[in-house]
Amino acid sequence: PCSESFHDKEVERHFERRMWVSVSQNFSEVRILRSMLRNLGDAGVGDDRGELLKKINQYLIGKKYLIVMDDVWGHDFAWWERIFEGLPKGNGSSVIITSRIEKVVQKMGARENRIHWPKFLSRDDSWLLFRNIAFAASEGECKYPELENIGKEIVEKCK
Repeated sequence: PCSESFHDKEVERHFERRMWVSVSQNFSEVRILRSMLRNLGDAGVGDDRGELLKKINQYLIGKKYLIVMDDVWGHDFAWWERIFEGLPKGNGSSVIITSRIEKVVQKMGARENRIHWPKFLSRDDSWLLFRNIAFAASEGECKYPELENIGKEIVEKCK
């Protein structure tokens, strides 16, 4: 997944600055900017969007950076346009957007050939995942056949 790649040693060496920003449904532009600054080692205080963005720009100018905007929702992307406009361009920097909604990444400017679709788990892997969570107390082992059958029905419905 994206989080594993973000923490990969090779990725850490490749990008001088890395920021992981959890956007989710309840966000504000100022909170996103503060989160970006905290990722850069700054206290990230203040409410002035322009000042916060200027500070981010100062940290990133001339550097190769990676920004992950994680779990983006919504319909209004004016906030992203303002942030993106204020970021330094070039130097091999990258922005990754994760979302459950295809339209979100398209509206945020992702090119079609750059959208990654995760693969579905196989039936066996789905059951293994379910079993390890549902029966965690017994280390993934189900001791009751009737519960195992119900679990397999649930996994089938999750496709």
